[in-house]
Amino acid sequence: MTNGLGVVDAINSVAKSKKFNSLDFTSIIEKASASASSSQTDNEVIAAFGSACPLEKSLPSTLHILLRYPNDPVQGMLKSAMAGGDTAARNMVLGMVYGMLST
Repeated sequence: MTNGLGVVDAINSVAKSKKFNSLDFTSIIEKASASASSSQTDNEVIAAFGSACPLEKSLPSTLHILLRYPNDPVQGMLKSAMAGGDTAARNMVLGMVYGMLST
C-alpha cells in the first residue's frame, strides 16, 4: 500500500499525481507539510484549514496530523480529536493509515 515508504514519503509520492476530482494534491500537501513544521498549534492549523467535513477542508487537516505525528498515532489522533470539528472522519482516516503502517 505504501510500497515500504513511511508516512512522509508516501504522502510526497501522492503529490506527484497532481489532481484528483479538482483537488490539487500538490498544493494541499505543500500546505500540510508547511503547517506540520510550523510553530502553530494543531488547533490553529485545523481551524485555518477548516474543521468541517468537505474533503478540501478535512484532507489538509488530516495530512497535517500525519506529517506532524508520523510515528505517534496516539498523539496524532488525540490532537485531531482535541481540535474539534469533524473529528470522526479525520480520526477514521488517521486510524486506517496508522493501522496500515503498523502492520
